[in-house]
Amino acid sequence: MTATAKDGIDDPMADTPRQNAIEAPWEVSDRLLACVGADAGAEIVIRAAGRLATRLNAAWIVVHAERPGREETDPVRLKRLDSALHLAERLGAETRRLIAVDTVGEILRLARRENVTQFVVGRPRQTLWRRLTGAGFVAALAERAPEVSLHVVNAPAPPPRRRALAIPAPPARLWTGIAAAFAGVALAVGVGEALTLALDLPNLSMVFLLAVLGCAATYGPWSAVAASLLSALAYNFFFIQPLHTFSIAEPQEVLSLLVFLIVAVLTGSLAGRVHDQATAASQRAEAIAALYDFSRKLAGAARLDDVLQASATHLRRTQGDAVALLLPQDGDLQLRAACPPDRALSAGEVGAARWAFDKQEVSGWRTHTLPDLAMQFRPLLSPRGAVGVCGFTPKQPDAPLAPEQERELAALLEQTALAIDRSLLIGEAVRAAALEDNEKLRTTLLSSLSHDLRTPLSSITGAVTTLRQFGAQMPETDRDDLLASIEEEAARLSRFVANLLDMSRIESGALKLRRDLIEPSESVRAAAERIQKTFPGFRIETSVAPGLPFIGGDAQMLEQVLFNLLDNAHKYAGNAAIHARREKQSDGSETVVISVTDDGPGVKPADLARIFEKFYRGGRPDGRKAGTGLGLSICKGLVEAMGGTIEAQSPAARRRGTRILLRFPAARMKVDPA
Repeated sequence: MTATAKDGIDDPMADTPRQNAIEAPWEVSDRLLACVGADAGAEIVIRAAGRLATRLNAAWIVVHAERPGREETDPVRLKRLDSALHLAERLGAETRRLIAVDTVGEILRLARRENVTQFVVGRPRQTLWRRLTGAGFVAALAERAPEVSLHVVNAPAPPPRRRALAIPAPPARLWTGIAAAFAGVALAVGVGEALTLALDLPNLSMVFLLAVLGCAATYGPWSAVAASLLSALAYNFFFIQPLHTFSIAEPQEVLSLLVFLIVAVLTGSLAGRVHDQATAASQRAEAIAALYDFSRKLAGAARLDDVLQASATHLRRTQGDAVALLLPQDGDLQLRAACPPDRALSAGEVGAARWAFDKQEVSGWRTHTLPDLAMQFRPLLSPRGAVGVCGFTPKQPDAPLAPEQERELAALLEQTALAIDRSLLIGEAVRAAALEDNEKLRTTLLSSLSHDLRTPLSSITGAVTTLRQFGAQMPETDRDDLLASIEEEAARLSRFVANLLDMSRIESGALKLRRDLIEPSESVRAAAERIQKTFPGFRIETSVAPGLPFIGGDAQMLEQVLFNLLDNAHKYAGNAAIHARREKQSDGSETVVISVTDDGPGVKPADLARIFEKFYRGGRPDGRKAGTGLGLSICKGLVEAMGGTIEAQSPAARRRGTRILLRFPAARMKVDPA
């Protein structure tokens, strides 16, 4: 390997190009770019670039550039190129394939985008023309990129075999283009003969030039060259004296014919090249449109299964006969999507997929790992690493992928990997949010248990200990007070445990409600009597409108709801009122409305929407948290289970108090007013 041709150290602007909006490498770390062809020296260049990148601890890129219409078609050279690029990927390089008219300019644009600081190229074979003119890829690269270091590698190749003519292989449409050339020239001869009969024209070469341009624009440069040669012969045979012979009488006609032939070949070649470039641009536009459509489909797919199915379908339509997508699950790769759906993987294909996932390398068809397989497996790489493997069966197993197919496939797989990674991140975010909610719930529950269980247990333990030690010496009234305290705290514990059990049954769906006809006045009366027995000093006012319709549900559960609401009112207020009435709806139906109103301080507007959440507790006027925060949550679950709704309003009256409204649809049967 020779030393650098241009080192770029003395560039005064090399350290501040971004500050001055200059496209040039800035010195942060080295980055290499190796340029390779399809010759035998490509692997030597890649290994030399790999050694240099290892010594410099630098990232590196391997690039193969071609001109449109001159893509490599020789199977041996294509296989050699694929092997070299796979070697570069195994050594840790990023590979690119470029198609451009100005290959040097395109490589330099890539180098500036990637902040390349050093080039590695192979020494080209020196022909006589290159020795005389100094022209060539390496010379052009050194001249147009003086700020980048250039390493030229001696890559000896076997001596070229003697060939009669170094003519590139013609495209598949050669015979169609030649036939079109014959037809175009024949048409030009007919037009020329007609013009000769009608007009006395000294020169008809422009008619044949139109035929050449038409063939070039329609069938490319090969057809244009054929039309040029045929036009020269036809023009000489039909329109240059002596007619109908290939001899030329006048010397100036020889010059005219020669100039016509040169002009026809040049214009035809240029027009043919424009045709090839337009065809390539059209193909690229179709590929970009397909990629855009694919990206739009993936953007609209939130579920992982939808992403996988859309990816498999699109990849099969554009890349191969069969596609399989495998994702890691339970410590192994599992087939998650396939197109066609009945496509199963053999043991060898599963092994190749595992290799591609573990090593993050391509395996299977036309690779060094299990090359006899019909499918090729490629890892789906995201910023977080490999998220899966894509296997596909190529449409043409006997030929390697063209550069355009390779680029399109790489773009599709990159989009697929990002979509899969996004879906996995969404799932992880949902699970993380659920874990966070569970952690908050666990913390709140433990806090509630530590307070609401410890307080009554401490009271009961203290009372029992006092009775055991001093019961005989205590007055009877004091013993009765201690026993009443034990009874009250035990009832409080019982209500707390019952609330926990009810909440767990509601959330698990194990709560079974009877679907009976309930008379609202009976449930209101039973709840009021129960709260009066529990809290004798608590004042309850009841008001039930006559003739209320029945409602459907469970009478015991409705009574429990009203009791919980009154118990909650007791924590914050000294008085409460229950009212039951009917309401007419806009559609003619009736609704039974039961309201529980207290005269407490009310609920803050910010807390009004949260009072039905589990373990949410509003503070007393003294700032202490009251209750366990389960009563209203249980009420909401029971009411909705019976087909009703519940809402809170605050303030209720005179800028104080809280009103809880329960609404139940009325049943068809009504209570007798008597």
